[in-house]
Amino acid sequence: MEPPEDADSRARYLDVMIPTIRTTWLREIAEFKSKDVLNSVQHTSRLLDQAYKLDKDLNIGRHILSITNNINLYEVSNKPVSEFINSVRKHHSGKAIILDLWATWCSPCIEDMKKSKSLKTEIEDLPLSIVYLCSSEGSTSEKWQRKVAETETKGDHLYLDNKLSTQIMEFFQLSGYPSFIYIDSEGSYHPKIIRQLSSMSADEIRKIVRKYP
Repeated sequence: MEPPEDADSRARYLDVMIPTIRTTWLREIAEFKSKDVLNSVQHTSRLLDQAYKLDKDLNIGRHILSITNNINLYEVSNKPVSEFINSVRKHHSGKAIILDLWATWCSPCIEDMKKSKSLKTEIEDLPLSIVYLCSSEGSTSEKWQRKVAETETKGDHLYLDNKLSTQIMEFFQLSGYPSFIYIDSEGSYHPKIIRQLSSMSADEIRKIVRKYP
């Protein structure tokens, strides 16, 4: 049985599994890992407890809360794709945008978020925003909030209802998660030029922004 991906489930999993481990060195490794996971869970809980909580409708979506380090969470529902894309562009006016489509149950999505942090720091000077769109399929708003807090990924995070998620995937002809959409500052969509961010260099991103500003 593989351990769960999210920290909360891993903590519960290890609590159940550790008493069944008979080999001393394996149990010690599991106990060490359990402490590490528990620290992560507690840190995530503290971030959410300290978050600036809102319930305000903005053009981009309903502002749920803001976590430290410029992490803003919104919920979006009952919007056509074109209206939604326009609202994101208006919120990030004058900038190109990378839409990062992901799901809380998608391991490659989470890994890409974590591994691309250094890249995002390198390209902070560019007129470019990375906006994270999470599908509600197979998830809940609470789980999404905890996952965003756990990864501590800076930027705007939007939790989309299932209808809008499906429409976006169909509109842009995307087949799964993670998927990426590059939209230049004029609103033109450029397909297939962004792959997983963790596999790209700052120079590659800079070239794209220069070519499609």
